[in-house]
Amino acid sequence: MAETLESTRETMTIRPLRVGDLETADRVMRTAFGTFLGAPDPQAVFGDTDYVATRFRAAPDCAWAAELDGEVVGSNFATRWGSFGFFGPLTVRPDLWDRGIAGRLMEPVMAAFASWGLRQSGLFTFPHSAKHLGLYQKHGFWPRFLNPVMSKPVEGGAADLSTYSALSDGEREAARKAIRALTDAVFPGLDLERELRAVHGQSLGDTVLLHEGGGLAGFAVCHCGAGTEAAPASSSSAPSGPGPRRRSASRRCSTPARRSLPAPEQPASPPASTPGGSTPIAACSHAVTAPISSAWPCARTPPTPTTTAPATTCSTTSARATPGRGRRRRAPGSASRGATSPCRRRAEGRA
Repeated sequence: MAETLESTRETMTIRPLRVGDLETADRVMRTAFGTFLGAPDPQAVFGDTDYVATRFRAAPDCAWAAELDGEVVGSNFATRWGSFGFFGPLTVRPDLWDRGIAGRLMEPVMAAFASWGLRQSGLFTFPHSAKHLGLYQKHGFWPRFLNPVMSKPVEGGAADLSTYSALSDGEREAARKAIRALTDAVFPGLDLERELRAVHGQSLGDTVLLHEGGGLAGFAVCHCGAGTEAAPASSSSAPSGPGPRRRSASRRCSTPARRSLPAPEQPASPPASTPGGSTPIAACSHAVTAPISSAWPCARTPPTPTTTAPATTCSTTSARATPGRGRRRRAPGSASRGATSPCRRRAEGRA
């Protein structure tokens, strides 16, 4: 095993992901998640949901591939939301697991985070997998709090709403400025403009704007339909009314924010880095994911200089979150909806 691992490291290269790699990278991503989740057909695990091409097109300079003997065998993606960064999906072809490839794919991500001067960074991963948690802890990411990821049908209302796509160019510029002011009030330096532009530019959905008192009170960047990061509708579910059974348009609003909230210790949640089905996902900082029951994030905040040795503490914590209402998100916590006992590393003088 040691010889095989060393051989893999010698022949593997980490390089920027290219357009021509997307089909292979998508196949590896689906196979990896489907195999880990025990899906009968790993390639069908996410249906028509797309996590690879959408992330790549949003930021081609923040996507990397692991190449072994001329073939793409893994990939990783980083996203910057101003002062907050996250990464994923990070995947490796199953027959090459446990050979250090995931660790190598973390190297360009950590270098990017360091160059961006972030206030905080994170990811999602599986809470029941010591292997996943161990990998990310090597890079300074630690589990935080329980964070159920919830959803409900979208219903009409009397709210004063508009959409980004319906605005004129001048109105869009004003809307982006208002959004930056709102997100900065929620978390200093948080900036969702890149996400908004990606959704609009790729026709992945729309950004819904909530107005109150003549100003912007909240917004949500939403993915909708096939080929986006919206969760696919179940093909086995019964139709909700008369007529033929068909796939309804799925929607996922991944970046809700509202001005009236107190400034949280962490920013609004980013898109999922490890999407899944009914299996809970653990995370390392903040993200919104496909339909899951709960999530566990690991947060990494640049440390405050201190002369006191860090202390490790464990506490039992539980929290609720209602993303649709833009409530404060706490980092996901465990595989159950009940209390969990995450450990996190704290240094004296640091929040």
